[in-house]
Amino acid sequence: MMEKRRRITVEDIWERFPNKYEAIVIASRYARELARRKKKLDRKPVIIALEKLVRGEIRYRHKKQQQES
Repeated sequence: MMEKRRRITVEDIWERFPNKYEAIVIASRYARELARRKKKLDRKPVIIALEKLVRGEIRYRHKKQQQES
């Protein structure tokens, strides 16, 4: 029997990321990475990425902003 998964809401994302645009960029980049892999997925890559994002399982880092001279 398949485990019932909880739906990810916008509020779930905002609790973890005050900047919703940053959250979407992180999740979309991770989803693209999942889609590029040759591994068969049981769900859409974007759903997996959002679930991992809310659980804090995606590692990322900020690039330093270039200073204008």
